[in-house]
Amino acid sequence: MAAETKRKNRIVMNIRRRGVLVLGTVSLASATVGCGQLIHGREIPKYLSDFDGVTSVEKVDTEHWYYAWNVTLENDPPVESVLAIVRSTSNKLASDVKLYVGWVQGTTSMTCHLPMGTAEKVLPVVMGAVSPEMESVRVTEEQVSIGYLDVEVLSDDFILPSTSPLLGADMPSVMQGVSVGESSCSVTQFRGADLSSVPLKAVMETVASDEKVKMFVHLEADDPVSKKTCLRVNRKEGVNVDSAASVLGVVLGNQALQRVELDVMMNGGQDSETVAFEMEAGAVIGSGDPPEQGAAILAAVQQVAASSS
Repeated sequence: MAAETKRKNRIVMNIRRRGVLVLGTVSLASATVGCGQLIHGREIPKYLSDFDGVTSVEKVDTEHWYYAWNVTLENDPPVESVLAIVRSTSNKLASDVKLYVGWVQGTTSMTCHLPMGTAEKVLPVVMGAVSPEMESVRVTEEQVSIGYLDVEVLSDDFILPSTSPLLGADMPSVMQGVSVGESSCSVTQFRGADLSSVPLKAVMETVASDEKVKMFVHLEADDPVSKKTCLRVNRKEGVNVDSAASVLGVVLGNQALQRVELDVMMNGGQDSETVAFEMEAGAVIGSGDPPEQGAAILAAVQQVAASSS
């Protein structure tokens, strides 16, 4: 009787073990090809290799929680070839999968990050706006980032006008970046914004030549901290008061700017401090923050204005 009981117990345990295995297999299958037909990381190479124009699919080594794959296309692919990949992966990528689809368009290196819900609307506009002076373009759900070829002098029309298709409806924010000599300059704006009136080229040129090394000039339509249209001139060592006054003097009267931030030398060049000026209708409101440093810059601006009148 005891032997029979043991035998039945072994049968029950074996059934349970088999049940676990079967259930495990069903669970894995449903996660892969069940509801929503999700495409998991390990399936990406096989899935995308059949698409026209795909030359390689390579796994990206990452310490993050997701699988990442570089998908390289043939040079100068038609828009429809890129959109075919977008459509085929839309709502099908598992949450742990990210694709970096890359190609060369003319001489411009292009990258699109998937998944991206607005890709069908954004990509045709971006691909149609590529020009030879663009070195790289990266497209994500949140932003189109454009890197331009290095220049020695910033062009007068560097800032995208509000009429640019890149700033049209359904487009994310656009960031333009370029190296100007030893300095760098970036502009971030979005649909409806118009920063083309900001004299960015003059700002780059007014800072003394010996202070332009590793200077960073940023113009943002919606600064993430101040939530205002802001011009920032950053330099680790800061710029002297005269250079700061020159920058501020150049932008006075500009209707688009709401805030100007300048890194200014302190303690004989040993330190730097950010001096901020609020602006309205082209004029500075108050004496700046901190007031003592702001007042010194405003006094220098007034002195230059008086000497030139």
